[in-house]
Amino acid sequence: MSESPAGHRRQRYRYTAWIVLALVLLAFALRTFRLDGYAFRGDESFTVLFVTQPMDQLWDEIRNIEPNPPLYYLLLRGALRLWGESDWAARFLSAWFGVLAVPLIYRLGRALLAGRAAGKGPGGSSRAIGEWAPVLAALILAINPYQIWHSQDVRNYSVWPAISLFSLCFLIKALRHPSGGRPWLWVGYVVTALLSIYTHYYDAFSLLFQNAFVLLFYWRQRAILGRWIASQAVVALLFVPWLLFGSSRPLTYQAQTEVPGLPGMAGRTLSHFALGETIPEALASALLPAIALLAILGLVVALRRERHLLGFLVLYLAVPLLCVWLLAQWRPIFRERYQNVIAPGFYLAFALALAALAVPALTSRLTGAGARARRLGLGLAAVLGLALLFVPGAIALGNYYFDPAYSKGGDWRDLVAYLSDHVGPEDVIVQNYPDPGLAHYYKGPAERLVLPDRSAVDQVGNLEVDRLGTGRTLSRLLEEHERLWLLPYPSEWDPEGYVEGWLERRAHKVEETQIDVFRLVAYEWAAVAEPEVPHPRQLRLGEAVQLMGYDLEAEGGCRVVEAAGDADLRLTIADPGTCTLALTLYWRALDVMDENYTVFTHLAGAGSQIWAQHDGQPQGGGFPTREWFPKDVIVDEHRLALSGENVPPGPHVLEVGMYQLESNTRLPARGPEGESWPLDAVPLPVVVEASTGP
Repeated sequence: MSESPAGHRRQRYRYTAWIVLALVLLAFALRTFRLDGYAFRGDESFTVLFVTQPMDQLWDEIRNIEPNPPLYYLLLRGALRLWGESDWAARFLSAWFGVLAVPLIYRLGRALLAGRAAGKGPGGSSRAIGEWAPVLAALILAINPYQIWHSQDVRNYSVWPAISLFSLCFLIKALRHPSGGRPWLWVGYVVTALLSIYTHYYDAFSLLFQNAFVLLFYWRQRAILGRWIASQAVVALLFVPWLLFGSSRPLTYQAQTEVPGLPGMAGRTLSHFALGETIPEALASALLPAIALLAILGLVVALRRERHLLGFLVLYLAVPLLCVWLLAQWRPIFRERYQNVIAPGFYLAFALALAALAVPALTSRLTGAGARARRLGLGLAAVLGLALLFVPGAIALGNYYFDPAYSKGGDWRDLVAYLSDHVGPEDVIVQNYPDPGLAHYYKGPAERLVLPDRSAVDQVGNLEVDRLGTGRTLSRLLEEHERLWLLPYPSEWDPEGYVEGWLERRAHKVEETQIDVFRLVAYEWAAVAEPEVPHPRQLRLGEAVQLMGYDLEAEGGCRVVEAAGDADLRLTIADPGTCTLALTLYWRALDVMDENYTVFTHLAGAGSQIWAQHDGQPQGGGFPTREWFPKDVIVDEHRLALSGENVPPGPHVLEVGMYQLESNTRLPARGPEGESWPLDAVPLPVVVEASTGP
């Protein structure tokens, strides 16, 4: 006696249930394999430090500082208290939700493809596509390198899609009933929709897609529409007050990243979601057109089955993407992970395309040469489609698991082990970028701090470094500690490398080592004797520069001797063609300077005729004035070569000063009694004589 159709369905369901269970186990294995293989990246370290602070402080900073909603932080705080604060334990929460997403995408696919399948095919292929597409979607998500990466990351980007999938499952199940479904489906939807938007604020764009879907396809079904409006009212009632009164950060948070155009944003999002971030960029770019074609094919299959299905997938993918792009025009922030909630939509489209190719190739009972050729073509296309996703995915996973070049960040564990062995309690560790990895991993006795100090500002932007305050802090640290250990890192926090440059000029470097991607440099205080100035002067240029004095030597057809009277020196020019002057200026910095100034040195005659000159930044550009710090003494040599023309007997003057190159504005020059000079050119007390001339 043959089995009934209901029996066949139960048997197929049990069969696919075992497959899905196997995929869940596979997802668990891939997401827990080497879960703590790499040290935390900066955002992960921040998250753990953030949630382990006292509860009142955590809540205050969620409301006033952190631009993400509270749910993930509260979940992680509870999880860490439950199973410890190791790297493995901290990442396990993300891994657990990443695994949960696998059966949820299967359930969503089943709900979307059940019932009203309009398309028909030979041998029941339409029904088989509806049964196998959800399985393929679960497979794609289970082994997807992008989702595995975020499932091993202490952030909310695997939790958010899983909860969103949960809410979509409730929604589609409820919409499949003309009467609106059972009340518990709507209660489940409201609860999970709230959990989703309390996990990431961009879930509002997913809610917008859901509203568009319901209003476009169910606006005539009053029972459904009434329950839908009620559910959205409850979600708004329980979330909008938080947005308005609980936290102001979503509306005030400012950051800046590169924002591509809408096609570029869509392409980058598709590439990352399909192939991951740990694949060579050239390979990802080459495969992107084929990936896009596979997704389009999936939408075509959806259209052939049911317009509701096509509408769901198109809105699922397009509405949040368009919203993120529009928001980025006002607030230029974009990361592919900000749209991870729509990644399951891509996987469902891929799965539909692959099922539409594979199922007829495997199940068609048509005979004949044409049918066999068609089956062979479809089977080959299905194999190529699977290879398109799975081969690059395997490469990406291999890179992620085993190639340090694709690691999430530097190896803080090795660095901290070195610091623990070499840094004493009387030392100090300075970072010029606030990466929280050091705070998370280093528990030693040495003081830690970040310079420049930007604690009073919200974002870096184009703000100037407080060079005066930073230099004073570095000077104090060198005096108070035996050794200063610097972790220099190029970033917008210290865009000109001011901290390292300051130390290189004023401290004694005793050690430099490379540990993974980190440079570690140790400095000690260096007492530098002030140089003796041969011919002192006490002149001011502006408010930040003092000319302490000078020295002059001559080469070739001229000579310098001591002079009597008010002059310090006497310069005699015998042969202008071979005469070169070596003028050394001694500057003292009185304050920091916001501009780089150029020094001019002129040998000038009557009528401002210049017979020799040299203009240039101090020390040939090696010590520009923007890097000067109060009490610095700068020894600055300039060489003036005469032009070779006959120099008249005189009178001549050797004059110096400073000017800003772009504006050609000179610093005002003043003597000790307030005296000034024309054009702010300071004459040096040197008698200049020329023994040749017309």
